[in-house]
This record gives sequence, structure tokens and C-alpha cells, in this order.
Amino acid sequence: MEKEEKQEVRAMAAAAAVAARRRLVIGVGFWVQGFRLFPWLGVNFFLKDGMGVAASSLQILQASANMPMVAKPLLGLLSDAVPIRGHRRLPYVAIGALLQAISWLSIALWPAISLPILTVFVLLSNFGASICEVANDAIVAEAGKQVTSSSGSGQLQSFAWMFGSSAGALGNLLGGIALSYFSPRVMFMFFAILLLLQFITTVAIPESSLKLPKASTNLSAISSIRRQIKELSCALCMPEMFWKIGIPDSIYTIVFSGLLEGLMFFKVLPFSVHIAKLCPAGCEGSVMAFVMSALALATIISGYLGVALAAFMGVSGNDFSALPACLLIEAACTMLPLCCSSLIKERIEKEKKKD
Repeated sequence: MEKEEKQEVRAMAAAAAVAARRRLVIGVGFWVQGFRLFPWLGVNFFLKDGMGVAASSLQILQASANMPMVAKPLLGLLSDAVPIRGHRRLPYVAIGALLQAISWLSIALWPAISLPILTVFVLLSNFGASICEVANDAIVAEAGKQVTSSSGSGQLQSFAWMFGSSAGALGNLLGGIALSYFSPRVMFMFFAILLLLQFITTVAIPESSLKLPKASTNLSAISSIRRQIKELSCALCMPEMFWKIGIPDSIYTIVFSGLLEGLMFFKVLPFSVHIAKLCPAGCEGSVMAFVMSALALATIISGYLGVALAAFMGVSGNDFSALPACLLIEAACTMLPLCCSSLIKERIEKEKKKD
């Protein structure tokens, strides 16, 4: 009896240690990526004030900079099918963090940087961020599926998104304050140091200690990618995958921008939790990457449409008279998906009748 009790205590201690490592990796990963709003706020002021970029051009640049996020399905396939030294998640997080650190360091230290060079580094930074986010989402999905209770899986997702949203709000808050005392280049340097710390932390933790599902080593890289594409297509064709699912600028920057970022996480969290539960085994990175790339593509398209709407309504840097009408149009567009929700309900009823 004593031996069994000791074994149970050891097993519980080992499980607690694994859970702590997972939360450390997930917390650091989501917090650093959420804090990306801090340097991005500096980028906006650096382009507008330092380089004299027009407001419409700035919006187009912001939307285009998210292009690497659309490549998340490909990165998810690589993460699922092509392990690096036998590991599929943490090596990709380390690579993404290193690419971002190199990008922000280059922007901070490059003397008299031009707009094309700045755009290249921004794209490289977002490419590294997309790699990190794909791997982090896959870790959350895999770890959540190993939790026995459904509430435990939701708690892990909530933990990850809580860190990301709190870092986003904090990034906006500190960014608005930092711009009053430091130059944007100092903000870029500070965030690059954070990324280097994330890189060191990720490299120091062996992925085997997280007890994640091991990669299959029997197939070649091409065969693994083909299998992942087949499983991804099957997963996306499952019906249940879609059925169950006058203010000062400083005040806006600190309060409303951070609030909107938090509400975005609140809106997407339930959907992400459900998708993570439905991911087929070994396909977590691909499915989560597909979902997040769809959200990124929607952000890019909305950015382009926002520029077109502002130009059509006559909103400019000196004339904001039509801005209320633009905001009403934007609010009306957010209600369009609700009008289409009845179609999903009718489709479910038709399938039940067929059964």
C-alpha cells in the first residue's frame, strides 16, 4: 500500500511538473506575441511622423504586412509533418522568435532606413510571428486534447488567450506612454530583447518534457506532408467543424484600442476551443493554422476595404466629418454573419431529416 501511495504521489508530482512546463511555454509564447502591439504602435508613429507616410498608405501597409499570416496552413503542414530533430513544436517557436528578433533589431539599428527596406523587415517579422503562433496553437490543441475533462481543455485555451489579450492591452498602454518619452527605435530594441529572451527560454526547455504526441518517423517528409494534406481536407469537410461553432488620441490608444483587442480575443476564444477539440490526432497544427489564416485574411481584406471606404466617403487626415457614417457602415457589416447563421441551422435540420 505504501509503495502504491508513493507511486501515486510521484505520478501526481510528475503530471504537475509537466503541466507547469506547458503553461510556461504557452504563457510566454502567447504573452510575447500579444505584446507585438507595443512595437507596432511605434511603427505607426515612425511611419507617420518620421517618414511622412500618408494615412491611406499607412493603412495599406498595415494590411499588407499581415500577408505572411495567410501562409499559416503551409506552416501548419510543415510543423505537423516535418519534425526538427524529432520535435514538431518548440523548434518552430524558436525559429519564429529568432526571425522576429532579427527583424526588429534591424529596424532599430538600420541608419536612415527606407520604406521598402522597412517593409521587408516588417514582413519578415510577421512571418516569424506566424511560425510562432502556428506552433503555439498546436501545443495548446495537443495539450488540451490530453486533458480528461472538457473544462480542463477550455481552461488551457482561456489561459493562453488571457495572456495574449492582457499582453495586447498592456502593449497599447505602455506604447502610448513610451512614445511620450522615447523614440520608436527604442521601442523596437526593447521588443527585440523580449524576443531573444523567448528564444533562450524555448531552447532551454526540451520538448520531450512537455509530453506531447511524438512525431511519426516512419514516413519521409514528402509522404508526411501528403498525409497531413489528406487529413486536413477530411477534417475541414466534417460538418461538425462548422455547425457547432471627439476623444484625444492618447485616450483612444490607451483605452479603446486595448479594449478592442481584448474583445477580439473574447469573441474568437469559444470558437478556438471547439475547433481544438475537433482536431484529428496529428493534424492540430494544420487545422488551427487554417482557421487563424482565415482570420488573418479577413483582417487584410477589411483593411483594404477600410481604405476604399474612407476614400469614397471623403475621410482624410484633415476632414473627419464623414467618420461617423463610416463607423455605422462598419458596425452594420459586423452584423452580416448573424444574418447567415440561420442557413447553418437549416442545413443541420436537413441532415437530421436524412438520418
